[in-house]
Amino acid sequence: MKLLDRLRGSVETERLLLRKWRQEDFVDFQRMVMDEELMLAAGAGPCPDVKAVKRRFRRAVQEGYAIIWKDNGQAIGNFQFARDMGRLNVTSFIIGYWLEKPYWGQGAMTEVLGAMVRHGFEKKKAEVLAVGHAVGNEGSRRVIEKCGFTHEGTRRQALRRSDGAVLDEEIYSILREEFLAGHGHREVPVGGRANMKDLLKVKKMEKWS
Repeated sequence: MKLLDRLRGSVETERLLLRKWRQEDFVDFQRMVMDEELMLAAGAGPCPDVKAVKRRFRRAVQEGYAIIWKDNGQAIGNFQFARDMGRLNVTSFIIGYWLEKPYWGQGAMTEVLGAMVRHGFEKKKAEVLAVGHAVGNEGSRRVIEKCGFTHEGTRRQALRRSDGAVLDEEIYSILREEFLAGHGHREVPVGGRANMKDLLKVKKMEKWS
């Protein structure tokens, strides 16, 4: 990882780099946010034109992390922390993310979320991290559960998508004390379960992130 990326709070895993969005990522970003299936799966709507893409990209530059596939240097998704306004006087963030379709089912999002949970508690000093998914999104459910989150409940009619569908949302959270106790403090390697060797390897890598 480049020194500038480390100084800007980037996070590196075995296959991925999470860093701030750059202008050079615009073409990749445009391809993804104009993909209707991908954006609907993320609970958003696709951008109808380049002007809308530029507006969304400006927000991503300010608030999000580009998910970079290290083998080809391509941006393949977005990750962000947003202030959790549903909790008072607690340092809490809501996690949001989406990943490009060709990378679904490869463990990439579990890799991302596991690393960013650690980043949220260690670097952003969170007390609580929360995340949700639309009812029926089994892929997101599996990712979230693998990363140690606890199911809080179902928020009924939580959002209306751009196609008019009104969706319920499953809500999860992980507390700082759970992370410190090790319940959510794990990195799942590709194709298998985490073990202590993998954890030490990731911990050493992220020491410099």
